[in-house]
Amino acid sequence: QFSKSRKLAFFLLNRSTDNSSFEILGCIHTLAKFQNSIINFCKYITISQILHEDIERKQPAIEIQKIKKEHLLVISSEVIDTILREENGYIINYEYGKTKEVIYDYDEIETRLCNRINRIRLIDTENFNYFNYQFELYHQDVSLFNDIRRNIKQEQISTDEKVKLQQYLRNTKMDDVRQFLGSLDYVFTYFRHATGRPTTSTLKKSVKILIHNTSDLHSYILNEQYPFANIPLKYVINLYELIEELVFDEVMRNYVKQELITDVCVNEEEKENIIGQFVGSTYMLDNISQQLKDPRVWLSVLKRLIIRVITANIDLNVSMQIYIERTDLWNEDLIQYLDLIKINDNILVRHTYVILEGIEAKLKQSNNLNTDNKTNNESINIRDWCQTKTEDINRLTTLTAPEVTTIGNNKKKKLRVD
Repeated sequence: QFSKSRKLAFFLLNRSTDNSSFEILGCIHTLAKFQNSIINFCKYITISQILHEDIERKQPAIEIQKIKKEHLLVISSEVIDTILREENGYIINYEYGKTKEVIYDYDEIETRLCNRINRIRLIDTENFNYFNYQFELYHQDVSLFNDIRRNIKQEQISTDEKVKLQQYLRNTKMDDVRQFLGSLDYVFTYFRHATGRPTTSTLKKSVKILIHNTSDLHSYILNEQYPFANIPLKYVINLYELIEELVFDEVMRNYVKQELITDVCVNEEEKENIIGQFVGSTYMLDNISQQLKDPRVWLSVLKRLIIRVITANIDLNVSMQIYIERTDLWNEDLIQYLDLIKINDNILVRHTYVILEGIEAKLKQSNNLNTDNKTNNESINIRDWCQTKTEDINRLTTLTAPEVTTIGNNKKKKLRVD
């Protein structure tokens, strides 16, 4: 009943009203401790203490947010059946009654089970950092971004102000930027319920009103010495997207899943074909709106897709269209054009990073070409200017030069001065 009525992606660590959202956290904590107890027991009875400590050093406990299927202890009928049939879990007694009676070797079964369990890493039950809201992937109507947009009308930060904020963040330690982004994650879980908040209210003022305990929040949110505390609420999502893209460029790009980098395409031809199909069905499409013809818009969306979606444990072999059409990945002023976007079904989520790099390469090539053309044009202009100046100088020289005349056979020179 619990699994049917509860979805992990819908739960947030939000104590704005009550503690009910901690229910799922308590269940995970209890199950993790129970699994750790079984693993420790099996290691205790099968491995010496010295070897056990050595294994612990080699295999640190895994964080709760990084759990995958292979980290879970699953003892099902299929597992037992595999041990019995394929791993010598039984013997045939040819002596007793001269029959082929099956005798289960319980010691062997126990050993096989313990070996399986010993390969599972312990779960860290002491440190629960936070649950990321971005993994609400069941339906965009329950997206945190869309909830905030419904309650607080959002706008875009001006270009000049955006450049200033980007410059400030680039001169800041990336650890601080990442912690700031994590604090915004937490703050946003309160903003989703913040109905009736004026859009002119600042980030700091709203946090002070909505969140009782702010001691763990980054100083960028509460300290007015920094340029973020006084940002109006109507810009918070655009601010988040700005920071998010910077974190991807400076940090996340180095930690992209291997499944998105290696063996994504069979060969270079398939890779170029995938990139070409995506480009042709997006910003190079004839009937696409002018706002979506800028490749930088698509680069931003692909980066958000990698950070918010692909970092979760999702199936990478599904159509990218499923996620590209989600309104919470787009700026609010572009949502009205999403119906025009139809990406081919053979372009999958696992192609995201390959496409991102392909568009970046095309954009860089285009910029270099424009730079070369600009340089050539400037060279031509300079050459024409120099030629014109040379002609003017020659003409003036001709007009002002002294005239030389010859008188008789004496060839005496007479200078005429104007």
